[in-house]
Amino acid sequence: MRAMILAATTVALAAATTPAQAQQLSLDVDQAQAIRLSTPITGVVVGNAGVADVIVHDANLIFVLGKSVGQTQVLAVDARGRTVFSGTIIVRAGETQGLVTVQRGTEVSTLDCGQRCIAVAHPEATAEGMEGAVGAVSARNAFTRGGGGGGN
Repeated sequence: MRAMILAATTVALAAATTPAQAQQLSLDVDQAQAIRLSTPITGVVVGNAGVADVIVHDANLIFVLGKSVGQTQVLAVDARGRTVFSGTIIVRAGETQGLVTVQRGTEVSTLDCGQRCIAVAHPEATAEGMEGAVGAVSARNAFTRGGGGGGN
């Protein structure tokens, strides 16, 4: 009888410490994906917050956001510290048709080229490379406020 109780306790302990099945999730930069969890969670860790971020909506729903191209790990645990979710998050560049990247020394800028090229803000661009896109947005905002589009 004692051996049976010991065996049952060992099986229960092994089940309680076994991590959740590993999953893989792919998404594009600036995109989000919802993950529903069957067990309530109390904590989330992101391996590289520069690649992806997680927003906890409630104990059973998290959103994974792609921030920049790369790969990272996300772990979610319950109140006892058991792993409820373990996932590899792969963030891709996404739709790049029509995008042109220009590199001048260390300055990197991105243009969206259809009939004409327009500077756009892009996660892989440098601050100097985004000056054109930021200036264009500022000029449009000034114009809509009645500033004449001069960027003031």
